[in-house]
Amino acid sequence: MDMQHCEWVLGVGSGFDWMHEPNTAIIVGPYSPDLSEPIIKAISIIADNMKSGRTGDDGFLVLSSSPFRENGVDENRAREKTLFFKTYVEQILAKHYPDLLPKAKFIAVTVDEHTRKALKVS
Repeated sequence: MDMQHCEWVLGVGSGFDWMHEPNTAIIVGPYSPDLSEPIIKAISIIADNMKSGRTGDDGFLVLSSSPFRENGVDENRAREKTLFFKTYVEQILAKHYPDLLPKAKFIAVTVDEHTRKALKVS
C-alpha cells in the first residue's frame, strides 16, 4: 500500500491518543523546550500538501490540547497551556507563513483524562 503525506491537521500539545486516522495529522508534543522547529517543519509539510494538491488549499486545522486529571487548578493549568500552544502557533504562522495564517482554523481544548471528553477553550 502506497502511503503519502496528506496531513491537513496540526496538533500541538498532548491528549491526541483518540486520533487514529493515518496521514491526517502531524502531532507536535510538548517534549522540547523549543517547539518552534517541529512546528515550522509540520507547517511546511501541510503547506506543501496544499500546494501540491494532496489536500485542499482552502485551509487547515490547528488543534491545541492539554489533558487534566482534576477540576480546579489542574483544569485551569491545562486551559492556560492549550491557549499558550494556540498563541504560539499563531505567532509562528505570522512570522514564517503569514500567507497561511488566514487559512488556519484554530480549536483549543482541554481533555478530561477520566472521561476523555474534550472541552473547548475560548
